[in-house]
Amino acid sequence: MGIGLRYLLFIIFLLLPLAAHSQDTRPDSINISNRICTLTGSEGADFNALIAQKNQFDCSEDKYSKTTDYLWLIANVKAQAGQFSDPIIRMRTSRHGDVSILRHFNDGSSYNEFIALKDMNEKWRSPYAIAVDLRDDIGRNPDFIAIGIQKPWDPQNWQDVKILERILDEQLDQESRQYSALITGLLFAPILLNFVIFIIIRQRFILYHTLMVVGIMVNHISWTGQIFDIFPSITMADRSIISHIALSAVGFAACMLIRSICNPKKLGRFLQSTLLIAGSSCLLITIIVMILSPAWPLIGSQIFHIFFIIMTFTALCSLIYASLRGDKMAMLQLAGLSFAIVISIIRVGRALGFWENAPVLDLEFNIAVMLELLTISYVVGLRAYQLRKSRDEALQESKVLGLLAHSDSLTKLLNRRGFMEKYSKIAAQSEKRDINRAIMLIDIDKFKKVNDEFGHDAGDMVLVQMGTLLKNSCRENDICARLGGEEFILLISSYKENGVDSFAQRLRATINNHDFSDDEITLDKITVSIGIVMMDLAQERDFKAYYHAADKALYSAKHLGRDAIVFGELSKPDALSASDHKQSKEDGIKKGGDEFTPATS
Repeated sequence: MGIGLRYLLFIIFLLLPLAAHSQDTRPDSINISNRICTLTGSEGADFNALIAQKNQFDCSEDKYSKTTDYLWLIANVKAQAGQFSDPIIRMRTSRHGDVSILRHFNDGSSYNEFIALKDMNEKWRSPYAIAVDLRDDIGRNPDFIAIGIQKPWDPQNWQDVKILERILDEQLDQESRQYSALITGLLFAPILLNFVIFIIIRQRFILYHTLMVVGIMVNHISWTGQIFDIFPSITMADRSIISHIALSAVGFAACMLIRSICNPKKLGRFLQSTLLIAGSSCLLITIIVMILSPAWPLIGSQIFHIFFIIMTFTALCSLIYASLRGDKMAMLQLAGLSFAIVISIIRVGRALGFWENAPVLDLEFNIAVMLELLTISYVVGLRAYQLRKSRDEALQESKVLGLLAHSDSLTKLLNRRGFMEKYSKIAAQSEKRDINRAIMLIDIDKFKKVNDEFGHDAGDMVLVQMGTLLKNSCRENDICARLGGEEFILLISSYKENGVDSFAQRLRATINNHDFSDDEITLDKITVSIGIVMMDLAQERDFKAYYHAADKALYSAKHLGRDAIVFGELSKPDALSASDHKQSKEDGIKKGGDEFTPATS
């Protein structure tokens, strides 16, 4: 299934609850927010004093006023209360202290219900609301209702107040809990995906994205009230503190994710540093503010919102800047974050009082966050795929380079370096006494004549076929390499006493019987001269000594008329004659070079 189709299905899936919510026209719910007057006051205020204050201000100047002490919401509900058989007041809630519900009746009496903060969990309704009975304890409908809120966190959250039937309240709560649980379940998917991706590529940005998802999940669990089911002892204030710290962690992770995924050259050092400072400051200051917030909740809330909007603005500007410079990763992140950022700005602006009549976007915010998370997950997966692909390409290139460095490009056999590495491993191992090993130098006879008469292409053809014959003749534990020119070297092993000699004779016969000609070139029989020296790694591990002895044997095979096999003997370096040293210099190894000097053909 294509990415685009997955996006479409996911968006439709998330929008279904919102569509059902927006088209809910059931008559058993009345929103009285436009009837509410928001008043500053104190705990235990007299109802008549509240009415007098309401009449004085007429709810125009201080409808959205804030207080660090106490807030009163007052409304006439006489007409609405009589329309319900079992009415419930459902109110949005933010972090606060204790709540008083003051009901005033037409006979002049009042009934005050005090709800302690620790008891608020029992009245919780998902999302973001509590529900209390509209009637008093004997079933009377009030004319006025006054709600007193101690230490409100964000007074605007209390403007969404509804009167509805109890059965509808229970139904809405159940629907909201199911939807919230669904969102929480969906959030586990990117966490599990990140775990798999991190095991594969082990990149730090995977951890940043995981922190971002976990922060979103904690915030969602906290604000939707699921945290009360997990930790029954959690209070409303604790819930708000946890949520704000989770949001600051999301902001920090988002800033670090942008730094990690965007192209550093297109993002620039200044914005990289700014993102680090903004994200870290938002997280650290939020933690400090939340620790101190029980003493001054509203100020703490304002500080959090200020630093959160600074962090959001920094992230947005960074993505826009990198996108304008052609960074595709930044473009994808910007597309995913745009909706969530817009809604976040609206919510923060409302909380700070800059946009007092801004709508409260709940389900829309959840959808925006999920779309943003899905997009960022796609970006992270794409980045991980690119890194994995680059790593595989680099590994493959490294293997190719390693193969080229240790093999002969023409014959595909090992070259001198490859041979010496394998020889060194064998020499470093303890020698088994029941294995006979030998160094075998092989040189093609009269190879220069082939090049002179038929050209170098014919010579290359002979070398390639010779390499194939040698490789096919060797066993798995043998080593076969081309030293250079027409000279080859073999390290062979045999459990039989005369196994080396038998192998050499079979190899010589195989080469003699092979037709090196093709459809265009007819070549005479190709023969080889072979020099062999038996090895005893327990006594001598210096390859130069073995090579010198095998090379002398090969030289002797050439002087015997070629097409011959000669076994040489290992001689001590200090016992070499002057002529041997001269011959070694001419026919042996180039000191400090990368190739062996081949013997005369």
